Amino acid sequence: MTRRSLLATGGALGAAMALGPGRLRAQELQKVTIGMPGGNVAMTQIELMKRKGYLKDLGLEPDFIVVTDGTKLVSAIMSGDVDLCPGAGFGQVLTAIEKGASLKVIGGCCVLIPQALFSANEEVKTLKDLEGRTVGTGAPGALLHNMTVAMLRKNGVDWNKVRFVNVGSSAQVFRAVAAGTVDAGPSLVDVYDQQEKYGVHVVADYWTEIPQYPYQAAFTATRTIESDREKLVKTLAAFGRLYDFLQSDGSEAEFVDAWAAASGGGEAEAKTQWNFLNKAKPFDLILKQDSIDYLQALNLELGIQQKQVPLDVLTDFTLATEAKALIG
Repeated sequence: MTRRSLLATGGALGAAMALGPGRLRAQELQKVTIGMPGGNVAMTQIELMKRKGYLKDLGLEPDFIVVTDGTKLVSAIMSGDVDLCPGAGFGQVLTAIEKGASLKVIGGCCVLIPQALFSANEEVKTLKDLEGRTVGTGAPGALLHNMTVAMLRKNGVDWNKVRFVNVGSSAQVFRAVAAGTVDAGPSLVDVYDQQEKYGVHVVADYWTEIPQYPYQAAFTATRTIESDREKLVKTLAAFGRLYDFLQSDGSEAEFVDAWAAASGGGEAEAKTQWNFLNKAKPFDLILKQDSIDYLQALNLELGIQQKQVPLDVLTDFTLATEAKALIG
Protein backbone atom coordinates (compact mmCIF):
# COMPACT_ATOMS: atom_id res chain seq x y z
CA MET A 1 0.00 0.00 0.00
CA THR A 2 1.37 3.45 -0.93
CA ARG A 3 1.45 6.35 1.48
CA ARG A 4 -1.19 8.13 -0.60
CA SER A 5 -3.60 5.20 -0.56
CA LEU A 6 -2.99 4.68 3.18
CA LEU A 7 -3.85 8.32 3.90
CA ALA A 8 -6.94 8.05 1.74
CA THR A 9 -8.06 4.95 3.61
CA GLY A 10 -7.44 6.64 6.96
CA GLY A 11 -9.51 9.64 5.86
CA ALA A 12 -12.41 7.46 4.80
CA LEU A 13 -12.29 5.60 8.08
CA GLY A 14 -12.24 8.84 10.03
CA ALA A 15 -15.34 10.08 8.21
CA ALA A 16 -17.12 6.78 8.77
CA MET A 17 -16.26 6.76 12.48
CA ALA A 18 -17.63 10.29 12.81
CA LEU A 19 -21.02 8.90 11.75
CA GLY A 20 -20.89 6.42 14.63
CA PRO A 21 -19.99 2.71 14.70
CA GLY A 22 -23.54 1.62 13.95
CA ARG A 23 -23.40 3.25 10.51
CA LEU A 24 -20.15 1.70 9.32
CA ARG A 25 -20.74 -0.38 6.21
CA ALA A 26 -18.77 -3.54 5.43
CA GLN A 27 -16.93 -1.93 2.50
CA GLU A 28 -15.69 0.85 4.80
CA LEU A 29 -14.05 -1.52 7.27
CA GLN A 30 -10.31 -2.08 7.13
CA LYS A 31 -9.31 -5.72 7.32
CA VAL A 32 -6.93 -6.84 10.06
CA THR A 33 -5.59 -10.37 10.33
CA ILE A 34 -5.09 -11.36 13.96
CA GLY A 35 -3.06 -14.36 15.07
CA MET A 36 -4.27 -16.05 18.26
CA PRO A 37 -2.49 -18.79 20.25
CA GLY A 38 -5.41 -21.19 20.75
CA GLY A 39 -6.72 -22.63 23.99
CA ASN A 40 -10.04 -22.03 25.75
CA VAL A 41 -9.26 -18.50 26.91
CA ALA A 42 -8.11 -17.34 23.47
CA MET A 43 -11.13 -18.94 21.78
CA THR A 44 -13.41 -17.24 24.29
CA GLN A 45 -11.73 -13.91 23.57
CA ILE A 46 -12.39 -14.38 19.86
CA GLU A 47 -16.03 -15.21 20.53
CA LEU A 48 -16.46 -12.16 22.76
CA MET A 49 -14.72 -9.92 20.23
CA LYS A 50 -17.27 -10.99 17.62
CA ARG A 51 -20.17 -10.48 20.01
CA LYS A 52 -19.08 -7.15 21.47
CA GLY A 53 -17.97 -5.60 18.18
CA TYR A 54 -15.03 -3.71 19.66
CA LEU A 55 -12.99 -4.00 16.47
CA LYS A 56 -15.82 -2.94 14.18
CA ASP A 57 -16.48 0.04 16.45
CA LEU A 58 -13.00 1.20 15.44
CA GLY A 59 -13.52 0.57 11.74
CA LEU A 60 -11.81 -2.83 11.55
CA GLU A 61 -12.96 -6.11 10.03
CA PRO A 62 -11.12 -8.91 11.89
CA ASP A 63 -9.94 -12.18 10.42
CA PHE A 64 -8.86 -14.41 13.31
CA ILE A 65 -6.29 -17.10 12.62
CA VAL A 66 -5.53 -19.60 15.40
CA VAL A 67 -1.89 -20.72 15.37
CA THR A 68 -0.99 -22.94 18.32
CA ASP A 69 2.71 -23.24 17.43
CA GLY A 70 4.62 -20.12 18.55
CA THR A 71 7.31 -20.49 15.90
CA LYS A 72 4.69 -20.74 13.14
CA LEU A 73 2.93 -17.68 14.54
CA VAL A 74 6.15 -15.68 14.31
CA SER A 75 6.67 -16.93 10.74
CA ALA A 76 3.13 -15.90 9.77
CA ILE A 77 3.74 -12.39 11.10
CA MET A 78 7.10 -12.13 9.35
CA SER A 79 5.58 -13.24 6.04
CA GLY A 80 2.73 -10.73 6.30
CA ASP A 81 0.01 -13.39 6.47
CA VAL A 82 -0.82 -12.13 9.97
CA ASP A 83 -0.77 -8.45 10.96
CA LEU A 84 -0.18 -8.97 14.66
CA CYS A 85 -0.62 -11.24 17.63
CA PRO A 86 -2.32 -9.32 20.47
CA GLY A 87 -1.20 -11.82 23.09
CA ALA A 88 0.84 -15.01 23.32
CA GLY A 89 3.95 -16.40 24.95
CA PHE A 90 6.77 -14.42 23.35
CA GLY A 91 10.04 -16.05 24.31
CA GLN A 92 10.48 -17.12 20.70
CA VAL A 93 10.01 -13.49 19.64
CA LEU A 94 12.96 -12.36 21.78
CA THR A 95 15.23 -15.07 20.39
CA ALA A 96 14.12 -14.30 16.83
CA ILE A 97 14.90 -10.59 17.32
CA GLU A 98 18.27 -11.52 18.80
CA LYS A 99 19.00 -13.37 15.57
CA GLY A 100 18.05 -10.37 13.44
CA ALA A 101 14.31 -10.75 12.82
CA SER A 102 12.49 -7.45 12.24
CA LEU A 103 9.90 -7.91 14.98
CA LYS A 104 8.75 -5.74 17.87
CA VAL A 105 6.99 -6.43 21.13
CA ILE A 106 4.35 -3.68 21.16
CA GLY A 107 2.35 -4.21 24.32
CA GLY A 108 1.20 -6.45 27.11
CA CYS A 109 -1.61 -8.94 27.35
CA CYS A 110 -1.94 -11.43 30.21
CA VAL A 111 1.08 -10.24 32.19
CA LEU A 112 0.60 -12.69 35.07
CA ILE A 113 0.86 -16.46 34.61
CA PRO A 114 -2.68 -17.91 34.97
CA GLN A 115 -1.39 -21.36 35.84
CA ALA A 116 -0.67 -23.51 38.87
CA LEU A 117 1.64 -26.49 39.34
CA PHE A 118 -0.48 -29.58 40.00
CA SER A 119 0.43 -33.04 41.29
CA ALA A 120 -1.43 -36.28 41.95
CA ASN A 121 1.51 -37.67 43.93
CA GLU A 122 0.78 -37.37 47.65
CA GLU A 123 4.51 -37.28 48.37
CA VAL A 124 4.85 -34.03 46.42
CA LYS A 125 3.81 -31.29 48.85
CA THR A 126 6.38 -28.60 48.08
CA LEU A 127 8.48 -27.55 45.12
CA LYS A 128 11.56 -28.97 46.85
CA ASP A 129 9.87 -32.40 46.70
CA LEU A 130 10.25 -32.33 42.91
CA GLU A 131 13.98 -32.96 43.01
CA GLY A 132 14.52 -36.47 41.64
CA ARG A 133 11.01 -36.58 40.16
CA THR A 134 9.38 -35.96 36.78
CA VAL A 135 7.68 -32.73 35.75
CA GLY A 136 5.64 -32.47 32.56
CA THR A 137 6.13 -29.31 30.49
CA GLY A 138 6.66 -28.37 26.87
CA ALA A 139 9.96 -28.54 25.02
CA PRO A 140 13.09 -27.19 26.77
CA GLY A 141 13.11 -23.41 26.39
CA ALA A 142 9.40 -23.23 25.55
CA LEU A 143 7.01 -21.27 27.78
CA LEU A 144 5.85 -24.06 30.13
CA HIS A 145 9.40 -25.29 30.67
CA ASN A 146 10.88 -21.83 31.02
CA MET A 147 8.38 -20.54 33.58
CA THR A 148 8.62 -23.74 35.62
CA VAL A 149 12.40 -23.52 35.78
CA ALA A 150 12.01 -19.87 36.84
CA MET A 151 9.70 -20.82 39.70
CA LEU A 152 11.92 -23.68 40.85
CA ARG A 153 15.04 -21.48 40.84
CA LYS A 154 13.23 -18.74 42.77
CA ASN A 155 12.39 -21.27 45.49
CA GLY A 156 15.88 -22.72 45.79
CA VAL A 157 15.13 -25.98 43.97
CA ASP A 158 17.98 -27.52 41.97
CA TRP A 159 16.13 -27.77 38.67
CA ASN A 160 18.95 -29.85 37.21
CA LYS A 161 17.80 -32.63 39.55
CA VAL A 162 14.28 -32.50 38.06
CA ARG A 163 13.54 -34.70 35.05
CA PHE A 164 11.49 -32.63 32.61
CA VAL A 165 9.24 -34.49 30.19
CA ASN A 166 8.01 -32.81 26.99
CA VAL A 167 4.29 -33.56 27.20
CA GLY A 168 2.95 -30.67 25.09
CA SER A 169 0.27 -28.12 25.94
CA SER A 170 -1.08 -27.25 29.38
CA ALA A 171 -4.14 -29.43 28.79
CA GLN A 172 -1.96 -32.38 27.81
CA VAL A 173 0.26 -31.82 30.85
CA PHE A 174 -2.76 -31.81 33.16
CA ARG A 175 -4.00 -35.12 31.75
CA ALA A 176 -0.56 -36.62 32.33
CA VAL A 177 -0.51 -35.31 35.90
CA ALA A 178 -3.99 -36.67 36.67
CA ALA A 179 -3.04 -40.03 35.17
CA GLY A 180 0.15 -40.17 37.24
CA THR A 181 2.34 -40.32 34.15
CA VAL A 182 4.40 -37.46 35.60
CA ASP A 183 4.77 -36.34 39.21
CA ALA A 184 3.73 -32.75 38.55
CA GLY A 185 3.13 -30.18 35.85
CA PRO A 186 1.63 -26.76 35.08
CA SER A 187 -1.94 -26.22 33.95
CA LEU A 188 -4.32 -23.31 33.53
CA VAL A 189 -6.46 -22.15 36.44
CA ASP A 190 -9.75 -23.31 34.90
CA VAL A 191 -9.25 -26.63 36.72
CA TYR A 192 -8.14 -24.99 39.98
CA ASP A 193 -11.48 -25.64 41.72
CA GLN A 194 -11.71 -29.18 40.33
CA GLN A 195 -8.80 -30.66 42.26
CA GLU A 196 -10.86 -33.26 44.12
CA LYS A 197 -12.66 -34.28 40.94
CA TYR A 198 -9.38 -35.06 39.15
CA GLY A 199 -7.49 -36.37 42.19
CA VAL A 200 -4.82 -33.67 42.12
CA HIS A 201 -3.60 -30.91 44.41
CA VAL A 202 -1.86 -27.58 43.88
CA VAL A 203 1.81 -27.39 44.78
CA ALA A 204 2.31 -23.70 43.89
CA ASP A 205 0.70 -20.83 41.98
CA TYR A 206 2.84 -19.25 39.28
CA TRP A 207 1.16 -15.84 39.44
CA THR A 208 2.04 -15.40 43.10
CA GLU A 209 5.47 -17.07 43.03
CA ILE A 210 6.85 -15.24 39.98
CA PRO A 211 4.62 -12.21 39.29
CA GLN A 212 7.49 -10.53 37.44
CA TYR A 213 7.43 -13.21 34.72
CA PRO A 214 5.55 -11.77 31.68
CA TYR A 215 3.24 -14.54 30.45
CA GLN A 216 2.03 -12.98 27.21
CA ALA A 217 2.71 -9.94 25.05
CA ALA A 218 1.54 -8.40 21.80
CA PHE A 219 3.95 -8.42 18.87
CA THR A 220 4.16 -7.64 15.17
CA ALA A 221 6.61 -7.09 12.31
CA THR A 222 8.53 -3.82 12.14
CA ARG A 223 7.35 -3.18 8.58
CA THR A 224 3.72 -3.50 9.69
CA ILE A 225 4.31 -0.76 12.25
CA GLU A 226 5.73 1.40 9.48
CA SER A 227 2.92 0.73 7.00
CA ASP A 228 -0.17 0.16 9.17
CA ARG A 229 0.50 1.81 12.50
CA GLU A 230 -3.03 3.21 12.90
CA LYS A 231 -4.56 -0.21 12.32
CA LEU A 232 -2.32 -1.79 14.92
CA VAL A 233 -3.12 0.90 17.48
CA LYS A 234 -6.86 0.44 16.91
CA THR A 235 -6.53 -3.33 17.26
CA LEU A 236 -4.68 -2.96 20.55
CA ALA A 237 -7.34 -0.49 21.72
CA ALA A 238 -10.10 -2.97 20.89
CA PHE A 239 -8.35 -5.68 22.89
CA GLY A 240 -7.81 -3.20 25.70
CA ARG A 241 -11.57 -2.70 25.83
CA LEU A 242 -12.02 -6.48 25.90
CA TYR A 243 -9.54 -6.83 28.78
CA ASP A 244 -11.35 -4.13 30.75
CA PHE A 245 -14.63 -5.96 30.17
CA LEU A 246 -13.22 -9.35 31.15
CA GLN A 247 -11.89 -7.95 34.41
CA SER A 248 -15.11 -6.14 35.29
CA ASP A 249 -17.67 -7.41 37.80
CA GLY A 250 -20.48 -7.56 35.25
CA SER A 251 -18.84 -9.84 32.68
CA GLU A 252 -19.26 -13.26 34.29
CA ALA A 253 -22.46 -14.38 32.54
CA GLU A 254 -21.26 -13.35 29.08
CA PHE A 255 -17.85 -14.92 29.67
CA VAL A 256 -19.35 -18.24 30.78
CA ASP A 257 -21.71 -18.30 27.78
CA ALA A 258 -18.93 -17.41 25.33
CA TRP A 259 -16.65 -20.04 26.91
CA ALA A 260 -19.24 -22.76 26.29
CA ALA A 261 -19.92 -21.58 22.73
CA ALA A 262 -16.26 -21.24 21.75
CA SER A 263 -14.68 -24.20 23.48
CA GLY A 264 -17.45 -26.52 24.61
CA GLY A 265 -16.02 -26.26 28.11
CA GLY A 266 -18.04 -26.70 31.26
CA GLU A 267 -19.60 -23.99 33.39
CA ALA A 268 -17.54 -24.81 36.48
CA GLU A 269 -14.24 -24.38 34.61
CA ALA A 270 -15.49 -21.16 32.99
CA LYS A 271 -16.47 -19.66 36.35
CA THR A 272 -13.12 -20.62 37.87
CA GLN A 273 -11.31 -18.93 34.98
CA TRP A 274 -13.49 -15.82 35.25
CA ASN A 275 -12.92 -15.60 39.01
CA PHE A 276 -9.19 -15.54 38.40
CA LEU A 277 -9.51 -12.79 35.79
CA ASN A 278 -11.77 -10.76 38.06
CA LYS A 279 -9.60 -11.05 41.17
CA ALA A 280 -6.04 -11.14 39.79
CA LYS A 281 -6.75 -8.73 36.89
CA PRO A 282 -3.83 -10.07 34.84
CA PHE A 283 -4.55 -8.19 31.61
CA ASP A 284 -2.66 -4.97 30.85
CA LEU A 285 -1.80 -3.34 27.54
CA ILE A 286 1.30 -1.86 29.13
CA LEU A 287 4.20 -4.25 29.64
CA LYS A 288 6.75 -3.00 32.13
CA GLN A 289 10.42 -2.77 31.19
CA ASP A 290 11.29 -4.72 34.36
CA SER A 291 9.37 -7.71 32.99
CA ILE A 292 11.30 -7.67 29.73
CA ASP A 293 14.58 -7.33 31.63
CA TYR A 294 13.61 -10.25 33.88
CA LEU A 295 12.80 -12.53 30.93
CA GLN A 296 15.99 -11.63 29.07
CA ALA A 297 18.10 -12.28 32.18
CA LEU A 298 16.41 -15.65 32.63
CA ASN A 299 16.91 -16.56 28.96
CA LEU A 300 20.59 -15.66 29.21
CA GLU A 301 21.07 -17.81 32.31
CA LEU A 302 19.32 -20.76 30.66
CA GLY A 303 21.22 -20.34 27.38
CA ILE A 304 18.06 -19.55 25.40
CA GLN A 305 19.51 -16.16 24.44
CA GLN A 306 23.19 -15.58 23.79
CA LYS A 307 23.28 -11.82 24.35
CA GLN A 308 21.31 -9.00 25.92
CA VAL A 309 19.26 -7.12 23.31
CA PRO A 310 18.64 -3.38 23.83
CA LEU A 311 15.08 -2.51 24.80
CA ASP A 312 14.57 -0.18 21.83
CA VAL A 313 15.46 -3.05 19.49
CA LEU A 314 13.03 -5.43 21.19
CA THR A 315 10.08 -3.14 21.82
CA ASP A 316 7.95 -0.23 20.68
CA PHE A 317 5.47 0.49 23.46
CA THR A 318 4.32 3.78 21.95
CA LEU A 319 1.57 1.85 20.14
CA ALA A 320 0.14 0.54 23.41
CA THR A 321 0.32 4.04 24.90
CA GLU A 322 -1.61 5.43 21.95
CA ALA A 323 -4.12 2.58 22.25
CA LYS A 324 -4.71 3.38 25.93
CA ALA A 325 -5.35 6.99 25.00
CA LEU A 326 -7.81 5.88 22.31
CA ILE A 327 -9.77 3.84 24.87
CA GLY A 328 -10.02 6.92 27.08
